[in-house]
Amino acid sequence: MRVAVCDDEKIQMNLLSAYMTEYGKEKDILIEVKKYDTADALWWDIQDGFSPDLLMLDIQMEHMTGIELAHRIRDLHLDNLICFITGVKDYVFEGYDVNAIGYILKPFEKAQIFRMLDKAGAVISAPPAYTVMKTEEEMIRIYHKDIVALEAVAHNTVFWMKQSVTNQKDSISVRDGISECIAQLGISDMIRIHRSYAVNMQNIAAVRKDACVGTDGKYYPVSRANREDAMQAFIRANRGNAHLRFWL
Repeated sequence: MRVAVCDDEKIQMNLLSAYMTEYGKEKDILIEVKKYDTADALWWDIQDGFSPDLLMLDIQMEHMTGIELAHRIRDLHLDNLICFITGVKDYVFEGYDVNAIGYILKPFEKAQIFRMLDKAGAVISAPPAYTVMKTEEEMIRIYHKDIVALEAVAHNTVFWMKQSVTNQKDSISVRDGISECIAQLGISDMIRIHRSYAVNMQNIAAVRKDACVGTDGKYYPVSRANREDAMQAFIRANRGNAHLRFWL
């Protein structure tokens, strides 16, 4: 596993790197750690082709923050895993916008780092799930991790997508009804929130009383009858996070 650690506090960066090295020895996994004390330096390397499996980014840094760097990475449609490091709880919600796999609050402990590496390793080793669907023009692979929401339009279903290395489209229309699409996909976190909408809770940043907010920035309406189910599904999808975002 290749990891980039970016933190302008060298003591914290060195401690984090040491924990990662210890994790690799304990799990008998090769962990390659590359350290950066500025986001600008890491950004230059990424533009030159450096592609770590996991980026551990301090949020509060001078010049370019970890949040700013993460947005630049996602703007290039790169799928590197991102974990934020922060000493301020107020920043943890920023991770939803760039699909971060988690955050670590300072001062961190070794057990926290080990859990994050376990999570990252499971994501890296798992092949991306996909379903082959029929559009008007072709048969196409739709990767589950790219799906934000489904919308019923007449007898078809529009897949609202996030862009990534496996998808460059904002939406895909398939020739099946929404209930049939949900059944074909078999995604446990795909929840019906309205007669005409379903969402992939893994790509939902927040739940309001009247809408789910996707990581694509779009609002997907929640019916009154489905409101409680949507909130409970959001909790399940984010189980283990200390902070969940509800706008009531």
